[in-house]
Amino acid sequence: MRKLFYLLIVLFLSCAPDAEHKNPHDPFNPDATGEIKGEVISLFGSIPLQGSIIHLFPTESEDTTDQTGTFQFTNLIPGIYIITAETDMYVDKAETLQVDGGEEKEIQFKLNGKPDIVDYSICSVHSISTFEKYEAIFTLKFFDPDAFIADSVVAESEYEKFLLLFENGDTIGTYKKRKPYANKIMIDTLTGIPFHFWVKDLGGSYSDTLTTVLVRVIFESAEITFPLPGDTITNGDTLLWTPPIITFNSFILIKIWERGGTPENPGWISDTLSVTDSLLVFTGSLENGEYEMAVEVQDNFGNISRTIEWFYFE
Repeated sequence: MRKLFYLLIVLFLSCAPDAEHKNPHDPFNPDATGEIKGEVISLFGSIPLQGSIIHLFPTESEDTTDQTGTFQFTNLIPGIYIITAETDMYVDKAETLQVDGGEEKEIQFKLNGKPDIVDYSICSVHSISTFEKYEAIFTLKFFDPDAFIADSVVAESEYEKFLLLFENGDTIGTYKKRKPYANKIMIDTLTGIPFHFWVKDLGGSYSDTLTTVLVRVIFESAEITFPLPGDTITNGDTLLWTPPIITFNSFILIKIWERGGTPENPGWISDTLSVTDSLLVFTGSLENGEYEMAVEVQDNFGNISRTIEWFYFE
């Protein structure tokens, strides 16, 4: 009798209509939706990145990560989605996801910081210890929100390429390359040649490429013989100097400005003179007072050596 009772129950259940699946998270519900949860962290250090903008395509949905680096999209129609993460100073990243009804997908974005060059230069240096020494110094400083230790820091021209080596750093890393030259003429071959600087960090991100040329340190300078400090000059006097011996294309400018000012804002400036000239008759218009005078040696790339004396004008 008991067996018959159980048999009747089984037959009843087998004949009953299917139960309705109305829960939106029930995978058997034909109208079930899915959701995506995730976080955005740094590639190095796994630091949560707050303020990352998360886009979900093909929808127009957008979310912003909180202080824990997390985000969420709910009520998603089953299908394929492209999700992107964008953060200032980091490299954008995108992933493709298949979302099924009733499914909760989780994703983690590890973003690599993008190196940002903050300073770069090439200059020549001349020193004398036991012998004369000429160097071109390539310097680059960059900031990376992850870590400023780089895989490659490069300066390259169409003729040569240098790897710069780490020198020091706190939040900004400084990299340098010192290239020796046998003499000044050899180092001058770099002058005017564009060098391109770029950084590739440990995560494979590249900085923008920036370009500059050698800043020549002109070691030679003129020696002013009149006026000497405290001398008085007037219109018609002859300014005198001993010109330097220069082996590259260059010229001389005479600049005069009120004492305490700067040679970048002169009150009077001469015409361009030959680098071999040694005198100039002054015919400028100045008020009585104290002034400074510079004899500037300049090359064709704007590099300067400057000798300055002060004087009275009456």
